[in-house]
Amino acid sequence: MYQKRRRNTLVLVLVAGAVVVAACTVPPPPPPPPDTTTTTSTETSLDTTTTTSPSTTTTTAPPPPPELAPQTLLGGARNFLGTGNQIMRSGYYVDNYWLSVSGPCASKENGDRISTISDANFSSTAGNGGGTWSACVGANTVTNPEYRPDGYFYGIRLPSEGTGPFGVQIFDPGYCTSGSTKDNGGGTFTTSFTLRRDDGPEPGDGSIVAGPITSATCNGWFNFASIDGPPGSTYFVQVQTSGTSADRDGMNSFAIRVTNGTGFTWDTAGSACSADPTDVVLFSASCPVVFGYDYLGLFANNPSGRVAAQAAFNVAMTDTSNSGEQLQIELWDPGEGARALQVLDPAGFPVPFTWEAPCWSPTESIDACSDVPPLGGRGPATSGTVSVAYVGTLSNAIDLWGNGTNCQPGNPQPGNFGGSCSKYNDRIVRITVELPGDIAAAYGGATWWKVRYTTDGPYAPTDRTTWSATVVP
Repeated sequence: MYQKRRRNTLVLVLVAGAVVVAACTVPPPPPPPPDTTTTTSTETSLDTTTTTSPSTTTTTAPPPPPELAPQTLLGGARNFLGTGNQIMRSGYYVDNYWLSVSGPCASKENGDRISTISDANFSSTAGNGGGTWSACVGANTVTNPEYRPDGYFYGIRLPSEGTGPFGVQIFDPGYCTSGSTKDNGGGTFTTSFTLRRDDGPEPGDGSIVAGPITSATCNGWFNFASIDGPPGSTYFVQVQTSGTSADRDGMNSFAIRVTNGTGFTWDTAGSACSADPTDVVLFSASCPVVFGYDYLGLFANNPSGRVAAQAAFNVAMTDTSNSGEQLQIELWDPGEGARALQVLDPAGFPVPFTWEAPCWSPTESIDACSDVPPLGGRGPATSGTVSVAYVGTLSNAIDLWGNGTNCQPGNPQPGNFGGSCSKYNDRIVRITVELPGDIAAAYGGATWWKVRYTTDGPYAPTDRTTWSATVVP
């Protein structure tokens, strides 16, 4: 069982062809006033494909949201998350990043840190990638010690003001290789979605509102459930994969959005909203928020054809309570299709940071790793300069590419039996940023920290990766 973080709040937002991790301290929602009358909360499952029947639950005199409501959020101050190329608001940017989950028999090195059961699934014995698929289990494979059958949890925080019902919708929940989410792979696996209340010790222990569903909807929005809970209450969408195929599984990409008091009606002229007051276009005090709980599974498929494209990921939203602390971001298997990585402060300038590539085995300490280090070492080290064709020299950056083209000669991999030869394939890159002592004075009210990828040719980043983040005192 994983440990829940309770104090610092991280908001990782996918913005403008970028992924964001926002870090801020978010106080728990205020409790409701003392009850003098009876109130009701209604939740309705609209699933027609699930093995459980639709249900309607009514409660009276709801208590305040439980203390166990998460205090570390990833991915959102908005009512939508990971929406790829879908237009949420006319004239507004698109994410260019999807939420994504891989089947159990995908290899961990393909980017899913927690839903894959094994690693080292390829035929190569050279230690620099380039192998072909071998097996899901057995042979030379190794067990993924971070495998979590509970899957991912994406939270929904209802606003403390405003009224429902709030419609929960999922884009492209089915495994659809021809859709805009570009699901891919070979094996047969099933993705299920379950909506839970936040009334258990962990998100996976919460009582079920709707699901599990295994909708085959492709390239469209599926009406998952309607919720009308107490103001400020939290729900979780649990996303899991299952299957018994020994073939290589792929990934299933999707998106989540929540309508604001309009049932399932979404209007691109006004339905998109944000709970972040600095978002002058989308801010609404009655906006529900969709966020990642502890891990955020992502698939980036930015448009190709642009020379030296740059994509800025809003990574951290900080406030004055984070002054003098550290923002720590962990990226699993980052950088396919990208040349360099930088961290931008809220004013938009690259800042220095420290980085390290921890041991391949999460049970080993970085000073006693048994695996092969990446090109340039595993750190800890500071960011530096990276020369990028068509762009020039980037400051405060790290090189994601290293040597080799098409795995010839290839970057050193942590072990044999790998398929890719990217520099940080099958590894964690841990980035630490020192936050200024007075955030308000440093950035004049601006809040968002960003990660920026730079490519050096007409390539489209197609990066399946898993992110987590925290603020460290």
